[in-house]
Amino acid sequence: MKNRTEHKNYGKGVLSFGKYKGKTMKQVINEGDYGYIVWLNDNVARITVSPYDYNYCKNRIAEEQAMHEATMESEHGDWGCRD
Repeated sequence: MKNRTEHKNYGKGVLSFGKYKGKTMKQVINEGDYGYIVWLNDNVARITVSPYDYNYCKNRIAEEQAMHEATMESEHGDWGCRD
């Protein structure tokens, strides 16, 4: 997996709204808020996220979700299973 600092396709601008107002996309990705980058791409027409950064963030979200599900399954097993 690539290190987050290896991205080269960040937008050049600074976000002018929201919880990351005043920060660049590089800073948001480095903070690990991949969902915010995906949300920006999907919901804010005036923001352009490079396909590379968008796919990287989507993949990281999927990996985190898979890890969460595996952790929950290992911690809780088949509780409630009535077979």
